[in-house]
Amino acid sequence: MNTRLRLLVSFSVLFCLVGSAFGANANATNQVQIVVAQKGLNLLPPGDAGMLNLLRHPNGSIWLHTGKEDLGHTLFRSKDNGESWKPVLISLPEAQPNQYIAGLGITRDGKLWLVHQQLPDNGGTSFVGKKLHVSCSEDDGRTWKTATVDFGPLAPTGKEDPFEMACAAWAYCSFIESPDGTLMFSTSLRYPDWKDYQQKDQTRPGIRDVMVRSKDGGKTWGDATLVHQHATETDHAVDPIDPDRILAASRKQSFMLPGDNPKEVERITGQSEGWVWKGGLLLESTDGGRVFKEVPGSYVGYYAHRANLLWTNDNVVIFEHNLGQRNKSRMGRISFDGGKTWIADDGKKSTPLLAKSKKFEMFGNTGSATIDVGPNQFMTVYLGKRGPKGWPIKRAFWRLKRGPKES
Repeated sequence: MNTRLRLLVSFSVLFCLVGSAFGANANATNQVQIVVAQKGLNLLPPGDAGMLNLLRHPNGSIWLHTGKEDLGHTLFRSKDNGESWKPVLISLPEAQPNQYIAGLGITRDGKLWLVHQQLPDNGGTSFVGKKLHVSCSEDDGRTWKTATVDFGPLAPTGKEDPFEMACAAWAYCSFIESPDGTLMFSTSLRYPDWKDYQQKDQTRPGIRDVMVRSKDGGKTWGDATLVHQHATETDHAVDPIDPDRILAASRKQSFMLPGDNPKEVERITGQSEGWVWKGGLLLESTDGGRVFKEVPGSYVGYYAHRANLLWTNDNVVIFEHNLGQRNKSRMGRISFDGGKTWIADDGKKSTPLLAKSKKFEMFGNTGSATIDVGPNQFMTVYLGKRGPKGWPIKRAFWRLKRGPKES
């Protein structure tokens, strides 16, 4: 029995699964619930952390990106399905010092990919003029080769009127690999006047999430297309059956826009001034990431952002997001049919509207990430309660169950 199979059998015993696995039918009469096997398990000690991400390597190992600024505590690897973890020290000799890792990718050939950018000086937040990099490792993170993304000319207006800022840090920057080997990721690329939301040319304002591609194995990057004019912190998930269908959990953020109805905006967001739009949103592409559109009824609420996605081979989609501005709880929306419908508020039927779906209580208070460790069995890595030394990173093992509620 191989290692992967032994681990799945072990987790099946741990969770004591009852009944058959879920299918695509979310309209069954039985109640859907999260059953927690273990939670609150300390994975890493307190410290700085960002939005977490979990990826499965072709060899079966799981990789965790913590968003920590310390490159010695940014990447961790587990070879036992999340039970234990070891840090992977990152050294980027071909890049400037003080790099922040904004995203992690793993391609079918087992290579590791990083999107990273030099941190602003003196703890600032301005990324004007900061270079954007992509690094690749072919030896499990021991060595890295770095390419620079010349992001300015990626603007529709080109070199004559380039983008001024690439803001990758403190976002997801998740990678997508298409069947033909094209590698892509999205990040925020902005014009100098991006905050002028009332200007006549509405292609210029906004935090502007842009997809950037490489067709030569990461040596050069370009072929940019717009994901969303007013979105960032975007996490992508690809349909395991149809690679042309891509879902994106993103953060819509802008001031009032020309054509917005102030009363309608306030009804949806509860805000009438400033960043009236600032919340979680679901996008969808049906052409392999060339064009993304907002999914109707998917704006999940003001400050309900830092959303991420898991799309399993069983067609289960889990959309995680913060609950709101003052409530730091973490919520999950669940679909059993690839995001076409979502479990409704009653926990039994389904709805096509993500915003009207049931909010399952998840773990932590911001930036969690989930991966499947067996059929309908999951591990979530999350930030615990912040203390004087920062957030501890914890993990929970849980499963989805349909049937009578368990005590």
